[in-house]
Amino acid sequence: MVEENLRSDNSRSGLLDLDRESCQEPCKSNYKTFLNREKKCPTCKGTGKIYQEEENKLVALIPVSDNRLKPKRIWLWMLLTLSICIVIVILLVFWLSPRKIIISAVKSDVYPYNFTLITDKNSTTLGIILEFEEVFRIKNENYFSVSLKNLSLQLNRNSHITLPKISYTKDFVLPSRANVDFSVFVKYIMYSLNDPYAGLCITGVLNNLFCLISSSFTFSTLWDSSMLQDTSRIQYIYCSNKTLSRY
Repeated sequence: MVEENLRSDNSRSGLLDLDRESCQEPCKSNYKTFLNREKKCPTCKGTGKIYQEEENKLVALIPVSDNRLKPKRIWLWMLLTLSICIVIVILLVFWLSPRKIIISAVKSDVYPYNFTLITDKNSTTLGIILEFEEVFRIKNENYFSVSLKNLSLQLNRNSHITLPKISYTKDFVLPSRANVDFSVFVKYIMYSLNDPYAGLCITGVLNNLFCLISSSFTFSTLWDSSMLQDTSRIQYIYCSNKTLSRY
């Protein structure tokens, strides 16, 4: 009866009794701080009671060993998430790693589709213009597309090096893992004054020219905006009017 009367008196005065076993004794005893100083419980001031309006402001501390802090299968989910991240990274590295762009000339014999004589006012033949198509096979081994930014062509014939006029598709885009044939139209001019083989081709004495054709391709890739690829091949360029190809 006495204990019930005390509880009713405390509730009327706005005070709440803390649990006798878990709080009343510790609240009345001192505790040591990090500086080894003894202090009373800051919550109840050592009285073992708190005001009713303050009960919603208190925060309960849960020990680390509490099972509620250890959800089931947490390590399984962490391992699964880590595995997925590793697989994604490996796939990205595999797909986005730079690979080779292989270029090779398709034809060994080049036939002109247009043969034009260069003459002066007196109808004297000064040289010839050979127009032919050079075909390159381009293989993109990357898993992303690349674009062609520039192309240069050089003809080396018995130490006689020339840079002919060329025309090709600008900003050509090569799809990923693609293998395509790329055409370059070449306009090769030979003058009899500085090239003795020009007169032989004009008269038909010589039908073909032994020539080293070198090309330089500049590509724009995902990682490099000026990737350079060179290729060279010895080819025979047919130079007489008798060897015109059907185009």
